[in-house]
Amino acid sequence: MPRRSNLFQEVVATLYSHMAAKGEIVEQSAMLINSATRRRREVDVVITGKLAGEPLCIAVEAKSSKRPLDVEWVEKMLGKHKNLPTDKLILVSESGFTQQALDLADSSRISTISPENFGDGDREYGIVNRVPSLWPKSISLKLPDDAVKVRAARPGGKVAIFSAPRNLDIHADGGSYLGDIEELLTAALSTQWAGFAEHLNLRNISERTEIPFTITLEGPWKITIEPYVNQWICLQYAANGGDREYHKLTGVQLSGSALIDVQRINLKHMKLGEMAFSFGQGYIQGRPALIVVSEDGNQGKLTFRPLGELLT
Repeated sequence: MPRRSNLFQEVVATLYSHMAAKGEIVEQSAMLINSATRRRREVDVVITGKLAGEPLCIAVEAKSSKRPLDVEWVEKMLGKHKNLPTDKLILVSESGFTQQALDLADSSRISTISPENFGDGDREYGIVNRVPSLWPKSISLKLPDDAVKVRAARPGGKVAIFSAPRNLDIHADGGSYLGDIEELLTAALSTQWAGFAEHLNLRNISERTEIPFTITLEGPWKITIEPYVNQWICLQYAANGGDREYHKLTGVQLSGSALIDVQRINLKHMKLGEMAFSFGQGYIQGRPALIVVSEDGNQGKLTFRPLGELLT
């Protein structure tokens, strides 16, 4: 069972995923096979890809400590990777390395990297220093029993508008069961989330608040996935106790309230090699989270990672 990395190892793994080139695979807490013992060994980060058409395996070992890592740790990593399929070994230390450790790594063709604080002369310092923190916002929907109203076309052409329970079954017009109306709305909102956030004026909300909302999702509600391509999404409805009919769904109105939670996550700004990055940890919706932002001169990337526990 792979062990849980500490916070520094989580940050390093995220940064290498940001730096990965097209076609490269970055895996955290990867297991490599020792050719002598045939047993698996855990490596903090493994990057696999191809160089000139040949497979390439880059291993990254990261460690957090209060003091610079010494030559014994470098020796330990050399021994660990002696029989692993490692083509290139990179050692990352949060607090740097002793000179003896650096000398051994250099003579063994091992790359050593340590995060550095920005200096006043760094071009990036004046940019990242203007972003001391991020304020992620999360939305939880509170829906009453009468939250959903649907508009549907009956077989004879008449339009029916009625309140629908959230567990109302939906079908393809060929009769196949698809799920319930709540599952449909969840999928629909996920594809229109930017518009919903704008509807709530999320950009201008700076503190925890609850906002009532009513949104209308228009049709046509047709299926685009196999094997039901171009079939209508339908409701089964029995008018006045008669036989059930398929009503084509043409519109849905959703009403309720959105609880918007705003959290502050303070950022630390550093460099890892040539890459400028920022990271911070905090809680979002009561769950621990890590945010890593990087800038490598070509593009910026932001990664939000929920954590199983708040790491230190």
